[in-house]
Amino acid sequence: MPFIQVHTNKTTAHAVTVLRELITLSATALGKPTSVFAGTITDQPMVFRGTDGPCAVVEFKTLAGVSPDQNRELVGQLSSATAAQLGLELARVWVVIIDVEKDHWGSGGGLVSDR
Repeated sequence: MPFIQVHTNKTTAHAVTVLRELITLSATALGKPTSVFAGTITDQPMVFRGTDGPCAVVEFKTLAGVSPDQNRELVGQLSSATAAQLGLELARVWVVIIDVEKDHWGSGGGLVSDR
């Protein structure tokens, strides 16, 4: 289950719309159905590159195995969409992709690797 977590200091009234767009872009890039994704947006004070101006950090967690080309596509699309949806400068958006091994991710009380 890929998980998108957006940390930002920019309040948005349309968080669900933002998440749906990020999930749709990510699902397309990885060739997965949107139904296996989850996401959240946290609005909190942030200091980024020495200032507290509007910014965002997008964490994208997925099971290991995403290719470098898929990572490039994810970073480009998640950065652009986050900047556009939240009204941020593109340079104030960072994306972190975290590959999680199957034996480090669980669901339904068990490890994904045990399925």
